[in-house]
Amino acid sequence: MERGIIKIENGEIIIPDTPVWMTVGEMSDLFMVSAYGIRKALRQIFRSGIMDEHDAVRPFPYAEGCYAEAYNMEAVVAVTFRINAAACRRFRELMLRRFMEKSLDFYICIPAADCNHRTGYDAAQVWQERHKLS
Repeated sequence: MERGIIKIENGEIIIPDTPVWMTVGEMSDLFMVSAYGIRKALRQIFRSGIMDEHDAVRPFPYAEGCYAEAYNMEAVVAVTFRINAAACRRFRELMLRRFMEKSLDFYICIPAADCNHRTGYDAAQVWQERHKLS
C-alpha cells in the first residue's frame, strides 16, 4: 500500500491524495518536536482510549526486511492537539481553516417506521411537526 506524508511549504499544508501514514520521525520533522515528545503524545492518546492503537498503527517496509510503524491521519491530527508547539498550533489553525472553508451539507435521515411501541408516538412525525418542513 502506498502512503502519503503531510508537508508544510510556504505556510500551506500539502496533503497527498494517497492515505496519510507517517512515522514518528516524519511527524517530528513536520512539527519540529522531538521524537520523544511525539511518542509520549501518542502513548497518552492510546492510553486515554480516545483512539484504538490497532486501527491507528501499521507497519510499513522501509528497507529489505525492515519495517517502521506509521500512524494514520487521525493520529497525526490528535498529536497536534496534545503538543503545545508553534508548528503544531500552526498546523491546527491551517487544518481548521481548511475545514471551515469547505461547504458542508448535513442531512438528517429518520426512518418512517420509527415508532416507540411503549409510548405509542412516532418520533419522525413528532420531529416533522416541530420543524415544519417546507
